[in-house]
Amino acid sequence: MKVLLNIFKFFFQIGLVILGLASGFTLVSSKTDLIKGYHSFVVVSGSMQPAINVGSIVFTVKNPTYQPGDIVPFENSLKQIVTHRIVDKAAISEGIFYELKGRQ
Repeated sequence: MKVLLNIFKFFFQIGLVILGLASGFTLVSSKTDLIKGYHSFVVVSGSMQPAINVGSIVFTVKNPTYQPGDIVPFENSLKQIVTHRIVDKAAISEGIFYELKGRQ
């Protein structure tokens, strides 16, 4: 019985370490750009439901290109981070433009 208790304690401690590391990564990536372009955001609206629920934590990484179907965060005119899906992409002389949509 004592062996089982020690095994349980060991795995419990490993779980706590993993939880602490994941929490630290989430906190650092939500506030800084220290981790090579990775960011985390908390979803505060239902605009992407049912794909992403309110209260979910979304992790993102910058890519050189994006395609229709990709889910991306962007800053809106109110300086809020919004997460939407790319539904169309157009390349014109002024650059590449994306059409974004929330709920699909």
